[in-house]
Amino acid sequence: MKTIKLLFVAIVGSLLSVSCLVEDDAPQQEFTQTPYSVRFTTSAQNTGVPINNGIQNIEIPVDLVGGGNWVNTPALQINYTIDGTSTAVEGTHYTSPSGIIDIAENSDFGYLTIPVNSDNFTSSTNVTLVIELVSNSNGIVVSNTTTTITLAGLCVSDLGGTYTTSTTAGTADGNENVVPLPFASTVIITDNGNGNYTMSDFSAGIYAAWYTGVYGGADSIASGQFQDICGSLSGAFTGVYSEDNIVLTGTDNGDDTLTITWESLTYGEIATATYTKQ
Repeated sequence: MKTIKLLFVAIVGSLLSVSCLVEDDAPQQEFTQTPYSVRFTTSAQNTGVPINNGIQNIEIPVDLVGGGNWVNTPALQINYTIDGTSTAVEGTHYTSPSGIIDIAENSDFGYLTIPVNSDNFTSSTNVTLVIELVSNSNGIVVSNTTTTITLAGLCVSDLGGTYTTSTTAGTADGNENVVPLPFASTVIITDNGNGNYTMSDFSAGIYAAWYTGVYGGADSIASGQFQDICGSLSGAFTGVYSEDNIVLTGTDNGDDTLTITWESLTYGEIATATYTKQ
């Protein structure tokens, strides 16, 4: 009888132990069997497009979530469409993408890549792409299905460097040395950041050529400052003399050349030069 009682206790204890193990494992099994879900990271995002820079790929992240305790995740393909409410024009602002997002095996994210034609953007361009996830593979649940991408033209300024210059037109104060045109020189433009620049010689050498030996041989070289706003150059600064107020205007021609005109509001000199980046 004693033996039977001990055997009964052992069996009951074993059953209780198994019951506890099954109960403890249940939440983990439930979690690992949770369906995968794909979603856009955000419902909206702003993307700057540097203008006049050819085809640029915009990458939009797509996340895979759920089923986190599986040892391996399968390769997935997610289909999407460009919604008709988008204001970006296919063939002008972007090239029609494949319509499929690939998420590699054992990865928890992928990218939707859209080729954008920055040559058709200006500083005032502001268009939207509304993208919707529509279907999937391997029984994946789609959530957060829509995102709106705002594409805005972004001016990028990169004018720092050494330039050869050719002054093709100019008028001095009437007491200058005779200087044949075009007049060649070299100017260094220093990038101060945020589209602001300093020129080693605002006149590209023509002022010194005009006035060397005139007016007591005063130093005829002075730096100048200007700002580049989307290819439009402008500046105001003091020239060779403290009372000499210089204004500068110009354009970035987009081919590593600048056209710059400076004028003295005090003495009336004016000149225009072409700058070619070396």
